[in-house]
Amino acid sequence: MARGLTSKLRASIIAIGTELTKGLVQDVNTYQLAKELACIGVEVGRIIIVPDDRREIEWALKKCLELSNVVITTGGLGFTEDDVTIEAVASTLGLPLRLNNEALEMIKSRTSGEVKWEVKAAYLPMGSRPLYNRAGISPGAYVKTDGKHLFLLPGVPVEAMAIFQDHVKPFLEALLRQRVSRATIVVETMHEVEAEVDEKIRQIKSKHPSAYFKTHAFKPVKLIVNVTADKKDLERLVNEILNDLKLVINIRDVKVEVSL
Repeated sequence: MARGLTSKLRASIIAIGTELTKGLVQDVNTYQLAKELACIGVEVGRIIIVPDDRREIEWALKKCLELSNVVITTGGLGFTEDDVTIEAVASTLGLPLRLNNEALEMIKSRTSGEVKWEVKAAYLPMGSRPLYNRAGISPGAYVKTDGKHLFLLPGVPVEAMAIFQDHVKPFLEALLRQRVSRATIVVETMHEVEAEVDEKIRQIKSKHPSAYFKTHAFKPVKLIVNVTADKKDLERLVNEILNDLKLVINIRDVKVEVSL
């Protein structure tokens, strides 16, 4: 069986907001974050949506920290009574809340130096690092706990993605850079029926569990394979997958893009 990562980053995403669970607002953060994480080689194993309820948030955090070594939350970092994410995180991790002066200065820089009710967003679990929010007022936060990485992002999509792009993505890429590389294999087949291709490659998918196979119902059918592996193993693994595919499907064209 082909080997993939020797040490993978596996993520969970928690979207927090009663407006989401009541169907008042459509969740876009989890879709965007899952897509971004997949692109850099982080496997998303769980996505949960919970209301602005401390018990629900604490439950989700505990479950996700059991499964993942990276947990990203969105929502509940504002200044209103129902913004309880920070309190729930502190309670779950057994950490006291402290006024974080760096976070306070970040807030001041976004409010012309005047801080009133916004000060709530400057109270973070002890040991947290605030993450500057160039698209809004509330900083995000990073907490390392038992070797795991917890990122707290605002719920407003433009703010969540700004902090992700500025802070979270570079951090995770740095963790991965020394260990892994990624390749995307795009296969244009000579088959017209997607289900036929899926059936033919079933054993190959089982043989290479570290790779992600996705068929697309174009005519002819297109197959995309995402491969994440140790740098020394990537070329071998890509060639092995291509050779296996050539034995079971008719291929018109192949393109391979490698990201080191």
